Amino acid sequence: MDAYNLTPDEFVIMGTNRASLLSGSGTDDLREVVLTNKNLILVAEVDQGLFHGKRRMVKRCPLDQLPDDNGVPQVIVSKSGSDFLLNAMFGSEPVRLVMRGVPRVKAQRWADAISMAATGDLAGIDTNAVGRESAVGMIDQAREALGIRPKRDRAKAEPTRPQMVTTRCRGCHAPLTGRAGQVVTCPYCDTKQTL
Repeated sequence: MDAYNLTPDEFVIMGTNRASLLSGSGTDDLREVVLTNKNLILVAEVDQGLFHGKRRMVKRCPLDQLPDDNGVPQVIVSKSGSDFLLNAMFGSEPVRLVMRGVPRVKAQRWADAISMAATGDLAGIDTNAVGRESAVGMIDQAREALGIRPKRDRAKAEPTRPQMVTTRCRGCHAPLTGRAGQVVTCPYCDTKQTL
């Protein structure tokens, strides 16, 4: 993975090169998609013309802009043809990633990892790519190829809600409230800090 100009307190959690960005005009191939503890980073190579070659473009989607439902950030996995889509809304900008050739389990793992990173639950993120998951992925692909629809998922365990924290601003001592691990900006002195 290339350098992403990470901040000193930012680190890479997981990455993939099997994704495309879905836009109104179709899909744009991405060189890499990288999840850090603060951003979802999209890396693309853009053609600069006949004689200029390609230029590397990096787009950062801050995880603190993900909307949440009762404290759980919303990242949704859906299916389009034979590929799975990760749908997320960063502020007012929708980001739809097409996970090419990735089984449902891995797409759901990405969605869960993005949600957990947004809430600050970094210990709960599963970054392993081997084991039971690959066997389940092969079974899912075989079911899809044969047109077999599995039974509806059993009642899933309710997602853990992040702990709400109230603290004081380091700059002006105004009260600040949010999720543990969330980066907030003080409305009075514009100081950014992690709760």
